[in-house]
Amino acid sequence: MRTSIVSDGQGRLLWSGADRPGRVHDRTATCTEGIPEQFRQHPNLKAEVDEGYRGLANEFPSQVGAPPKKPKEDAPLGEQYAWREVRRRQSSARDCVEHANAELRQWRPLQRYTGPGQTPARLAGS
Repeated sequence: MRTSIVSDGQGRLLWSGADRPGRVHDRTATCTEGIPEQFRQHPNLKAEVDEGYRGLANEFPSQVGAPPKKPKEDAPLGEQYAWREVRRRQSSARDCVEHANAELRQWRPLQRYTGPGQTPARLAGS
């Protein structure tokens, strides 16, 4: 299962979208939820996202921060080190989002669906 969530800078859950099958791409889920429209209506809104939302970051570069693309293997060593540092900083900025994700997984009713080894066949039969 996959859910789009929004948290504040302290990791508090502000909004949780509809649950979707895990095979739905992040970009498709955001469009379905109307998130791009919120960025259009609220130009001061800012977000930090993971790699799955790179399209959203490309569409709203001044509002959405996504991790940088990994340099090619033959890129100079300095470029690879710079990428690692930028990636580390962006990851640290997203820690609050990961805390909100973890909070969702701790909710007792959801543990049935987010536990290890769960497959759609097992969920359907339960």
